[in-house]
Amino acid sequence: MELTPGGEEFIPIAERWMSLFRDTSKIKDETLRQTLSIGGADLINTYTFVPLYQEHLSRNPETQLIIRTYHSGELYQMLETHAIDIGFVYSQRHYPDILIRTLYQEQMYVICHRGSHYHDLLNPDELSIANEVYLRWNANYEFWHNQNWPTGKSLVNVGTGAQLCFYLDVPDRWAIAPASVYHALKNKEHLVHYTLASPPPPLSCYEITHRYPKPSVENLIRIFQSEVELFISSRNAIFTI
Repeated sequence: MELTPGGEEFIPIAERWMSLFRDTSKIKDETLRQTLSIGGADLINTYTFVPLYQEHLSRNPETQLIIRTYHSGELYQMLETHAIDIGFVYSQRHYPDILIRTLYQEQMYVICHRGSHYHDLLNPDELSIANEVYLRWNANYEFWHNQNWPTGKSLVNVGTGAQLCFYLDVPDRWAIAPASVYHALKNKEHLVHYTLASPPPPLSCYEITHRYPKPSVENLIRIFQSEVELFISSRNAIFTI
């Protein structure tokens, strides 16, 4: 069997019809499936809020989540331009159209190898900066750190909480991190935590939203905010040791 000349001419027309049908179905699917874009600091997106994101997807299967991980300063800029709809950061910045709300605070601890010569209620001057694995948590932490170690350089500077464990495998190396980091790393049996006699300020997590959100996501933002509050109230163990 062979196509007639008219049938052969009809093939490209049929292909265009199929293409239009697929495009129309895609538009319909995108209309039904709403998208919420969330921005968060590395620790929040890779550990602390993972159960929250999973629960949200279970409750709202019709919603697509876009999860973006950046430093706090970048997230403020992204929210200002509506590149994200809601953000979770560790520092406060002043933008006229961004609303900031404190979600929770975490105490900071010394995390080190189990074989280290450290103890609870450590004084900062008992810690040598030459053995430090340093992470700049926010401006308040950096100010406290510079007061205690005004000179000298740390052993290594890292960019995320997840990287700390890679450099704490030697006794007497140390890092200062919040409770949630220790929980994330506690499967590392060689690590322990100690309190400081003069600790840095607690690490605060802030929720940031735009004063004038996109109308299409206003309801999604409100739903997610209520889920965040419920999650935090039921997961206090994450933020304490």
